[in-house]
Amino acid sequence: MSIFTKIKDFFNPIMRWLSSFLKELFSALMKEAFAKLLEIAIEVVNDLANADLSNVEKRQEAYAQIKVKAMAKGLEAKDSLINLAIELCVLRLKI
Repeated sequence: MSIFTKIKDFFNPIMRWLSSFLKELFSALMKEAFAKLLEIAIEVVNDLANADLSNVEKRQEAYAQIKVKAMAKGLEAKDSLINLAIELCVLRLKI
């Protein structure tokens, strides 16, 4: 058995544990961040629900407000996550 095999065998369990730990941590952080984004989206979509705007205008306004409020709270969200949050809130209103 070579020295490199011994080193690899030594570090493999450590790397598996570290990888698992980081995945759990990242998952928890993402859930928390999306939950905060969703809270903002719920507030904004509820406020705009009865506004005298077309659906397209409501979506654009909701996106803009959510982006600004999220940044003010230190959340940096991709466009796709903001759009997902809007869609979930609209669905919630329709149910």
